[in-house]
Amino acid sequence: MSKDDGEQGNMGISSPEGGRLRAFGRFLLTVVIMLAIVMIALCFIVPRHGAMSFIEGRLSNRIGMNMSIDAARIGLPYVLVIEGAVSEGFELEDKGGFKADEIRLGLGWKTRWKVTIDRAVLRLADTEDDTWVPTGFSRFGPVPMERIDEVSRATEGFRRNVTLRVTDSTVRWISGMDGTTLAAAYGVALDVAPVRVPGRKMHYHRLSVYSVTHADGTKVSDVEREWLASEAIEYVEVHRSGREVPAAARDFWDPPLRRGEEDFE
Repeated sequence: MSKDDGEQGNMGISSPEGGRLRAFGRFLLTVVIMLAIVMIALCFIVPRHGAMSFIEGRLSNRIGMNMSIDAARIGLPYVLVIEGAVSEGFELEDKGGFKADEIRLGLGWKTRWKVTIDRAVLRLADTEDDTWVPTGFSRFGPVPMERIDEVSRATEGFRRNVTLRVTDSTVRWISGMDGTTLAAAYGVALDVAPVRVPGRKMHYHRLSVYSVTHADGTKVSDVEREWLASEAIEYVEVHRSGREVPAAARDFWDPPLRRGEEDFE
C-alpha cells in the first residue's frame, strides 16, 4: 500500500450537520460551566451584608413594609432562597404585618418568575382610607367579605409574569381601628399558574384551607376549589373537594356565573 493510500485510509469524513452539532455541544458545555461559576460565586456573595441589605430593600418595596431577613442563599435548581423574612413590628398582634419561614424566587421559562412562599403569616389591617396594610397584599383585603372569584381579581395584577405557590400559611384580616379579627384562614395553600387553553390565555388557580372563619362568623373546614380565570372570565370551576359547605358560606365558595362564564361553556 502506498503512502498516499495510508493517509487516505486514516482520513475522517464529517458532514456539516455533524459539525454544527459538535459546535452546539461545545456551546452548551460553555454555558453550563459559566452558570456553575456564577452559582458558586453567588453562594459566597449573597450572604454578605451588602447583598442582604439589597434583598431586604427589594422585599420591603414589594411588600410595602420594612422587612428584615435571617439569611439568603442560592439553592437548587438555581433559585434565591430567603429565610426568616419578617416585617418591622410584626410582634404587635393588632397591626398589619407579614412573615415567612422561607421564600424561593427563581426565573422560569420565558422570563416568568417562580415564587414559592412557605409557612407564612399575613395580617391584613384595614385603614381609614379603605386600603389594606401591608400594601403589597392589599388586593387580597376584600376577599373574605366577597366571593372566591375575588381571588382571581387579586391575582390578576401579577399572574402574567409570576407562577405562585403558597403552602401551609395563615391569613388574618383585622380591623386597623381596634385590632379585632374580621376573618381568618389557617392551613392555606394557593397555586396560580398559566395553562394552555385553545384560543384563550387563562390561569389555573387552586385554593385549599384547613379552617376558615368568614366575616359573618361562619366556619368552614377542609375545603378546596380549582378553577380557571382570565381577564374576561373570573371563575370557571374545574374541581372541588372537601366537606359540605354550610349554607351561610355558599355565596363565597359557590359563586354563581359571572361575566364571561356563559360564553366559556
